[in-house]
Amino acid sequence: MQLYQLLIQKLPPTPTKFHYIFNLRDLSRIYSGLCLTTPAHFHEPRHFVRVWRNECLRVFYDRLVSDEDRTIVNGKLESLVEDNYREHKEDVLRDPILYGDYRNALDTEEPRLYEDLGDYATIKSLFEEVLKDDKKQESSKMETNEIRAVIKYICKKGMSPKEIYEDMVDTLREDTSSYSTVKNGKLRFN
Repeated sequence: MQLYQLLIQKLPPTPTKFHYIFNLRDLSRIYSGLCLTTPAHFHEPRHFVRVWRNECLRVFYDRLVSDEDRTIVNGKLESLVEDNYREHKEDVLRDPILYGDYRNALDTEEPRLYEDLGDYATIKSLFEEVLKDDKKQESSKMETNEIRAVIKYICKKGMSPKEIYEDMVDTLREDTSSYSTVKNGKLRFN
């Protein structure tokens, strides 16, 4: 609630930041993300606080348009963690912060569990495996920065494994050279 109150007080909507309208629906989105956790993957307080930080970043931080506003929110998140979970601060504030339920995207028998996906190197292999699974399209090697942009987009958008797979395959069929933009909810490669 302290973060929400800070957003209401310090970041009001303006003509250039008209979308800075924070309400209780945003809080429900954070709690919905927290409800995706399972005891098997979030058995320590540091794990749960880290997913809380992820959800706050996903719901609030991704909407911010200026570095000054992002600094305010990051500072508040850091102070909340410091004040309430000092012993877990290092782990909770570690970046990158990538969560999703598609570690087992190709195994339809396994349940999809929301979890911390680790770093870019770890998740890159997962996406390459998804790409290789499509028999009609050869896997293309993406550069590190390009795959990071794709991973961030997918994690923030909250796409399901099926949507990720279909989106990547459709896009790669169009062109396989490199990641460029996101248009109409689809990843676009140049």
